[in-house]
Amino acid sequence: MVSWVGGSTLGVAVGLMMARTWWVMAALNPLIEAIRPIPPVALIPFVILWFGIGDDGKIFLGALACFMVMVVNTTVAVTNVPPVYVQAARSLGSNTGFVYRRVILPAIIPEILSGFRIGCALAFAVVVAAEFLGADLGIGRLIMQASRTLNTSTVLLGTASIAVMAVLLDLLISRLSRYITRWSANR
Repeated sequence: MVSWVGGSTLGVAVGLMMARTWWVMAALNPLIEAIRPIPPVALIPFVILWFGIGDDGKIFLGALACFMVMVVNTTVAVTNVPPVYVQAARSLGSNTGFVYRRVILPAIIPEILSGFRIGCALAFAVVVAAEFLGADLGIGRLIMQASRTLNTSTVLLGTASIAVMAVLLDLLISRLSRYITRWSANR
């Protein structure tokens, strides 16, 4: 949860800054596009060196994965806002800040919420994978230890626990999304 909320929130904020300001886009987009294709799991050895085997490394990897998804999702969502909406608001005398707050942000909410669902699933996958490879606690660590001793029931119970948590959280996000975007014709 910490990875998902932290990485997603930061990703949306950076994505909005990139979409709004050309020099932020010029400065950050090459870096993000260079790092984005790297699977977070490939960074586990570095994260263990930097953070150790505690929760900080797992949280960082999950947040990094969510951050990348949400930056791209947000910048694409802003570019998908029909220009006629912005032009109509400006022709009625709205300034840039008003247009951003009252036109662009409401228009991108459905896409941002779908990005949250993707980020949530990704956070689960990355954190569990990090626990497989380098953690002292966690369901992933439990599953890995059980698989080494051929304790199939523990492996299945751990896997089912992850699935239940992920499905329930996705269901919660999906219902909240439908409620929040009940005004949208595309929900």
